[in-house]
Order: sequence, then C-alpha cells, then structure tokens
Amino acid sequence: TGSPLGGQFSGPGVQGTSFNPLFAGVGLHTLRYTYTDGRGCTGQDSVQVRVRSLPILTFPQPTPVCITQDSLLLTGALPAGGRYVGNGVTGSTLNLRTVGAGTHRIGYTYLDSAGCSDTLWRNLVVTQPGQVSFSLPAPFCSNDPNWILNNALPGGGQYSGPGVSFGIFSPSQAGTGSHTIRYSVNNGGCLLSDSFTLRVMAQP
Repeated sequence: TGSPLGGQFSGPGVQGTSFNPLFAGVGLHTLRYTYTDGRGCTGQDSVQVRVRSLPILTFPQPTPVCITQDSLLLTGALPAGGRYVGNGVTGSTLNLRTVGAGTHRIGYTYLDSAGCSDTLWRNLVVTQPGQVSFSLPAPFCSNDPNWILNNALPGGGQYSGPGVSFGIFSPSQAGTGSHTIRYSVNNGGCLLSDSFTLRVMAQP
C-alpha cells in the first residue's frame, strides 16, 4: 500500500504492485513509493525488506524396498526436527501396503527459526517380490569346458553349488551326477532365491 493512491512502486523484485522475493534475491532491499501530485510536486518514501534464504536440506535417495517389509522407517534427512510427508507416511514411517508397488514421492519438510520453509522430494521405488526363472542348458559331459552361469532371471544375482566359482560352472570339478545350483538375487529390494539342477555325464 502507498498513500496518496496513484503512485508507483520501485525496487528489486517489484512488478507493478507486487514484490517477488525470488526475483529480488536473498538480502536487504530498499523498496520505494513515489507520488507526483497535480502540481508536479513529487514525494517519495521507502521501506526495507529482508529476504532470507531457504533452509538447506539433505535427504538421501532411498534404495528400492520390497513391499513384503510392510513398513519402512524414513531416516537420514537433515536438519533434524523436520517432518516426512507423502502418501502413506505417518511420522517417520511409510506404510508400504498402503502405497502399494510403484514409484512414490516422499518429501522432507523443514521450517527454520526465521519462518522459512522448504521441502526436498525423493522418489521411492516399492517392488513386488517376483519370481526367479531359469533357462537350463543340455546335460554336460565331464570333460566339457567351463560354462558361464547367466541363465537366471532377473539377472545380477549370485550362484552357488558344486563346481561353481565366481559365476562359472566347472563340469570336471563338480563331477558326474546331478547337481543343485542355488541362485539368489536382490530384485529391487526383494530378496529372491531358487535352485535348478545341472547334470554332468561321465566321459565315454
């Protein structure tokens, strides 16, 4: 407001009769009101407005989580004393059954002593367990060369069992017979495990 009516406002961040703190920037700004009457006489008054910076927030990116956990404790956001927000959030706990599988926006809101508030958002992936599938090779002969184990989906897991070392199956080391090979993988926070059988036949 300015008096008498009909004058003009000016200063950093001023647009017509509005002051935009974002355009003005952080700091102390002088805003002026200028009025010229019908005789050509001009008067001016000014006020100072301080724009404070937003609080600096940190919120680590959450790793994917499996829906079978039921709930997830949200931690790691700073400064301490803020609050977590988002669908399914109560206090610092996210109810995974409420939000279901998918990608969800979780935020951390903090209000500082100057009255400035900001929210930092992160995407949290909630996954379903899924299943392990195998593409089984033909039976091996005991003198066959080593075979790279890459026949399980989803990929990126660990193989273990007779004749297995660092993801490679050695028919000669495993020996003749049927061998149970176990596969474990972290699929978006869901720990999956299953097994399959590799057969090694004796060399003629």
